[in-house]
Amino acid sequence: MKPTLAQSAARGLIWSIGGQGAIVVTQTITIAVLARIISPKDFGLVAMVMAMVNVGEVLRDFGLTSAAIQAPTLSRDERSNLFWVNLLIGSTLALLFWISAGAIADFYSNPQLASVTRVLALTFLINGIATQPRANLIRDLRSKHLAIADVAGVIVGMAAGIAIALMDYGYWAIVGMQLSRLGVMTLLAIAFSRFVPS
Repeated sequence: MKPTLAQSAARGLIWSIGGQGAIVVTQTITIAVLARIISPKDFGLVAMVMAMVNVGEVLRDFGLTSAAIQAPTLSRDERSNLFWVNLLIGSTLALLFWISAGAIADFYSNPQLASVTRVLALTFLINGIATQPRANLIRDLRSKHLAIADVAGVIVGMAAGIAIALMDYGYWAIVGMQLSRLGVMTLLAIAFSRFVPS
């Protein structure tokens, strides 16, 4: 028997809460371990760039995620169009951050920030790819798959970050953790949603 909308929503809520709990625990452990391996200066270095990336992410979304989730109906062609628009916006922001990396490093008077900014610019590209598959999972009330993708991403990110830190690469551990987390979350969202844009 097919579950009712209320039952699907209740299960989705349980998966969402469980997933968020697992993410909080994993991230807390990760930060505690990394704080023992890398210096506060390395954390601060990446945090300077991440502050700008987070602002850029608000612009990148452009309200398209909400539109894709809340639309009463959404055809395959419309989903594909949204995917390509998200990818275009993400790619544009990634390119802008790449180009402005030197200016950001100059602003903070820290030449190391240029390379960190260029690598973290990939965040926009990855999130541009992930937006529509994730929106599809939310529309279809597939919170279980979304939670699995998010938790798996955080666990892989934790492993990558700690491994890079143990190899004594300092702030690159945080950068690697961020990108590997997003990469795994995106790949799993694509696999679970079975979405291939036209």
